[in-house]
Amino acid sequence: MFTSYYQNQRVLLFFFLLLIGQGCGGGPGNLDVAKVSGKVTCEGKPVTQGSIAFTPITDGDRTMPGKPALSKINSDGTFQLTTYEQHDGAVVGKHKVSVTFPGQELGGLPGENFGDDSPPVKRVKGLPSCAYFPRAIEIEVKAGEENTFNIELSDD
Repeated sequence: MFTSYYQNQRVLLFFFLLLIGQGCGGGPGNLDVAKVSGKVTCEGKPVTQGSIAFTPITDGDRTMPGKPALSKINSDGTFQLTTYEQHDGAVVGKHKVSVTFPGQELGGLPGENFGDDSPPVKRVKGLPSCAYFPRAIEIEVKAGEENTFNIELSDD
């Protein structure tokens, strides 16, 4: 009788821990993400190095917009964003996009006044002119689809 009681308790404890493990934690279930990939070009040519960040923008009904999504830019200019797990994408919603070239300091992801009052970008020999005059780029990541963006950087 006692053996059966303790076996039942262990089974209940197992299922209780299983439910807790699935419902808690900082995993990808916190905010919806959607796949995001694309290509970064500068002056019509693929950016061959660097990194790209999609930083969620707070809108009226979201007080916590979410974690930024990041990616290395491949030698052909392509990228696949990661937020929680590799290549899972970005949080659904509007984002500000920033590209950082090798040798530049990440000084800060774009803020609310990015493009107008942003601090000067560190000059590094050999980078294209669009690396020095970042402009504000906003993109919306949509749920339920693969989002593909071609991001053309320019110095104007």
